[in-house]
Amino acid sequence: MRQIEKVRLERAILHQVEAGAGGLRMSSRELPLSDSPKLTEFLAGHISNGLKDSQTRAAKWQDQPGTNRVREACQSLLQGTRDLVPASQELATALHDAIGDDQRIAPGALAVGIYRDAAASELHDEHFAALVKLDPSDVFRPEWRTDSGGMSYLVVSELPDVLPTLRERLQKCAFARLWRPEDGYHLLVLDRQVPDVSAKFFMDGFLGAEVAFDDKALTTSLYRAVNAVRERLQTSLPADRLVALDKAAQGLFAGVTVDLAEWLPTLPPAERNAIDEEVTKQHLDRAFDIDPKTRDRLLGGKVRYRGDNGLRVQVNRKAYDQMVTLVEVPGQSPRLFRVTIETSTWVPE
Repeated sequence: MRQIEKVRLERAILHQVEAGAGGLRMSSRELPLSDSPKLTEFLAGHISNGLKDSQTRAAKWQDQPGTNRVREACQSLLQGTRDLVPASQELATALHDAIGDDQRIAPGALAVGIYRDAAASELHDEHFAALVKLDPSDVFRPEWRTDSGGMSYLVVSELPDVLPTLRERLQKCAFARLWRPEDGYHLLVLDRQVPDVSAKFFMDGFLGAEVAFDDKALTTSLYRAVNAVRERLQTSLPADRLVALDKAAQGLFAGVTVDLAEWLPTLPPAERNAIDEEVTKQHLDRAFDIDPKTRDRLLGGKVRYRGDNGLRVQVNRKAYDQMVTLVEVPGQSPRLFRVTIETSTWVPE
């Protein structure tokens, strides 16, 4: 789901949702996307941005069979057993219920869409459901229209005012796929927290979902992913780049939080792309809090390396740069490294 480069939006509908008893106004028909290429581009662009946002996390539906109407509405849409209009109205009602009377939550629109990967082959084609909360902005604004059959529906007009442009970050959105028992996650959720607003109303209150991978699991998985890439790259990267990559990884895990959108661009393309590909393959979240106990277990205060014939080197982290030097022996195939260790003692254990 995360790696979709181009979103093909096939169907969509908008509903107006805000706090209070009169804060829900729902469309009676879906958007005429074939007549509105700019609107289609606008909505598809937000879906693409939400999928790529580093704050978007893998999530799973809470284990409450028969009680989660959002999950059931999304699944019925993806299975084709329910039409977009009634299913999306159920979703808009659920969002309105979750917002309640909380006036701190920005009024706006809920966009519900069905999309797929435009680059996917027919054999691997899969549809996804997008639930995007569009908050006020200054370029687009919602406009109610009535079609020739008397059906009213909400659209987005290219006039100064309220819905966000593609340059602005979404605050709340979710992307659901067809549920499969073997999947480690069921949907992707962007739930950017807004000061003074309930942190639970969207993920928990509306979606009835929870993060699929906790910080402990993510810390472990990212550590292993980076090390796996580093091991693959040691056959091609110059020795000085291997050393630099090791230091960059140590710096990444030395912090309190991880945000790969900030860290990966600091690496050269070959390293950046390889790690990005591995993280995508493992469906890891790209921003999370490092679990300190897991980090200490994995890293501790030591730097550890292994080499040929059972060689193991373990050095206190703070002393490593003063004690160990790595260079490549020129003209060797397969490549060889010369590791120089400077120490005042060398005794057997």
